[in-house]
Amino acid sequence: MIGGQDITKQFLVIKALESMKRGRGIGDSRLPVSITLLRKILMILPSVCADLYEVKLFRAAFTIAFFGLFKIGELTCSKGNDIDNILAVDDIVIDSSLSVMKVTLRHSKTDQWGKGITVTIPSINDNVCAVYHMAQFLVSRPGAIGPVFLSF
Repeated sequence: MIGGQDITKQFLVIKALESMKRGRGIGDSRLPVSITLLRKILMILPSVCADLYEVKLFRAAFTIAFFGLFKIGELTCSKGNDIDNILAVDDIVIDSSLSVMKVTLRHSKTDQWGKGITVTIPSINDNVCAVYHMAQFLVSRPGAIGPVFLSF
């Protein structure tokens, strides 16, 4: 107490203490996905997925998210989300030589003006190639329109 006043009740002190508490909060426990972790995930999928279609779906989803630096919400939707804002089949263009894939996001959390963006993902000579896995998945996927990632 200073001069009979409890300074811990002053506005600035309260805000400073709140800020300090936030700074000591529990950190994010999620690991970043490295190329090594991505390889392990892709390798284990046949053991945890119900069928080959699911394996291809998740390989395509994980590799496109990794190499396109996409957020999951840009690729899929959960209950209540606007289905028009997620990745659709016609948003993906793979050239005939499988050397490059262009992915158009019509909506993104970081797209302040709502213009959309096209991300180019090159093919790589590796078993984690997003272009290869997306091409394999699209051949297996029934139908030619609608959201890319359909699960049954």
